[in-house]
Order: sequence, then C-alpha cells, then structure tokens
Amino acid sequence: MSMETDVTELKVDSKILQENLMRLEQKVDHSLELSQKTLAIVEGLAGKMADLDQENKMGATTLHRHDGHIQELARATGTTLSPA
Repeated sequence: MSMETDVTELKVDSKILQENLMRLEQKVDHSLELSQKTLAIVEGLAGKMADLDQENKMGATTLHRHDGHIQELARATGTTLSPA
C-alpha cells in the first residue's frame, strides 16, 4: 500500500467517524429533551401529590371536628349512636 492509499483510507475513516459522532450527539440531545420532559411531569405530579396530602390532612381534621360535634349533640339530646 502506498502512502496515498493510507491517507485516503484515513480520510474515509475520519468521515465515517464524524458522521457517527453527529448521530450520537443527536441521540444524546434527544435523550436530554426526553429527560427534561419526564422531570417536568414528575415535578408536576409531586406538586399534585403534595396538594392532595394537604387536602387529606384538612379533611381528616374536619372529620374529627364533626365527629366531636356529633358526639356532643348526641349526649345533649340523649341519643345513642350506632357504632361505625
């Protein structure tokens, strides 16, 4: 093989390497986009879960308060409540 053939092969190999590198960069960019979208969805769900947790705590407090009022009313009126 001559020196010219070696240089030509190196140019071809270099071109193939550059094309593969470009495809890899595109895949990495696409993966980053998907990761960012996924993270945004997860953050949104975490916020909704925090809201639901707060709502459940408030509901439990209200339920406890209503139960106390019902017990108080039952005692005041002499009413017997059936077990839950």
